[in-house]
Amino acid sequence: MSGHAKLSRVFWRFYGGLIVLVAVLAVAGAWAAIRDVHGQEIADAEGDLRHFAYLFREILEPALAKGDAAEASRVAAFAAAQDIRLTIVDPQGRVLADSDADPASLDNHGQRPEILDARRNGFGQSHRTSKSTGEKTMYAAVSVVHDRRLIGFVRSATTQSDLDKREAGRVRQAMLGAGGLACAALIVGLMFTGHLDRQFRGEIALMLERNALYDELRASQERFQLATRATSEGIWDWDAKTHAMSWNEGYYRLLACERDAVAPSFDARIDRVHPDDRQTMADSFDEFLTSDRSVWTAEYRLRKSGGSYVWVFDRAFIVRDDRGTPVRVIGSMMDVTDRKQAERMKSDFVSFVSHQLRTPLSGMNWMLELAAQSPGLPSAASDHIADARESADRLATLVNDLLDISRLESGRLQVVIAPVKVGALTRAIVDEAQPLVRDKGHRVDVTTADERTIEADEQLLRQAMGNLLSNAIKYTPSGGTIRVAVTQDNGFVQWTVTDSGIGIPKTSQARLFEKFYRAENALAAETEGTGLGLHLVRLIVDQFGGQVWCESDEGKGATFGFALPASEARS
Repeated sequence: MSGHAKLSRVFWRFYGGLIVLVAVLAVAGAWAAIRDVHGQEIADAEGDLRHFAYLFREILEPALAKGDAAEASRVAAFAAAQDIRLTIVDPQGRVLADSDADPASLDNHGQRPEILDARRNGFGQSHRTSKSTGEKTMYAAVSVVHDRRLIGFVRSATTQSDLDKREAGRVRQAMLGAGGLACAALIVGLMFTGHLDRQFRGEIALMLERNALYDELRASQERFQLATRATSEGIWDWDAKTHAMSWNEGYYRLLACERDAVAPSFDARIDRVHPDDRQTMADSFDEFLTSDRSVWTAEYRLRKSGGSYVWVFDRAFIVRDDRGTPVRVIGSMMDVTDRKQAERMKSDFVSFVSHQLRTPLSGMNWMLELAAQSPGLPSAASDHIADARESADRLATLVNDLLDISRLESGRLQVVIAPVKVGALTRAIVDEAQPLVRDKGHRVDVTTADERTIEADEQLLRQAMGNLLSNAIKYTPSGGTIRVAVTQDNGFVQWTVTDSGIGIPKTSQARLFEKFYRAENALAAETEGTGLGLHLVRLIVDQFGGQVWCESDEGKGATFGFALPASEARS
């Protein structure tokens, strides 16, 4: 048997086993990814339904309190225009309004599982076959309580067919990712197997080994070139020493131009980035080159040949020499325009609804204030006006929180960065909260070791501190103790508030800072809240490069806190 034959047999034994292993792992990875996608899609759908149910509960509470069926029908029609399935039910189970059907044609909903759970716990959710449409449907329902009196239920729903459509898109992405990883593993495995084969043959087969390596390298290059031509992603390869760059066919497809229209170069790549994203993207890439990280990611807009822009997700891997100097960077770009548009549409919808509610709310508050000042007003009418003003204030707070969240998530909120004295701001916020503290008979202790300064927007920081302090006051039984502390650790200023309230279950703590999420015991206690306050705190702290956390044992109180980078200056 010739040396070349022995070499090929050894090589293909190793590489054949690797192909089988990669194939098995790729199939297993794709299967696991599909399972994760299914679970995530269901979790996202449940979160959306919960979100819509609580949002429309706040909108409908005044109408249900007054028994205004016409207003309920208008809200249901508005939900239908937004492709939201909404059902409004009275305390006896009768359907008052429905976004998809005539209420008169629907039977009594009082025994629906989600309605029964909402009646018992304030919130109910179920997955079942709809008695009205015969389709598999997911439901979320919340009770509407006014003056401690149950006045109805609000239920949102989505069908299994809608979930399947959304899930199919994610599955396609998962399969493409698994295929890309399998190709990369085969290429890396090919190089490793060739190296192992060279070591095995040693000096005896040096010449034969060189020939085999040449053949394998050429085959590897051909496979790599074939893979880059076949993939829909844009692949770019940059030589950090010579600054030479190459692009694959997918890159030109993203640019919507032919190969001879644009010569690949580093400057041409940067020039195609949207002016608003260019500096941020360039700074991020320069910082990556000088760091010790191996992976860089960014999202930005890329100009096509016609002048329009496409959103791309850019992910790059770096190769360094023994001294850590960058030698080569290889990256891939994926078109994420559809995802960006969906995120923008969702944010714009929330912002639009909030803006539309703000103007009538302002007028409502003004009219209620004038009514409260009317001479000779009966005490019963005065009480009703006070209740109405309180409800309007709650709704105004919800609208303002939604607007702030929308602006923070989209980057459209104007932030004014300036030095902020954390101790002084903390004391001012505690002083402002004294009326609430006195109403519940609490004691608030404030500890500030010294006057620390951070760089932040004072109004946003005031909002974050106020949200955490008001939560501590709200969820602590009367006569409790609340401790607020400002400390410094490893270059960060830490702000914490500790209460002696109802605490938070361990199962709920991981999701506390999600939008519209409220812990189970908070719902059972029937305390007012929208699930937006803690999410807003997280967005504000993230804005200034900080971290937020919670520590709690159910029934033993909770500690909420955040840490922000400290300024060097200290007053």
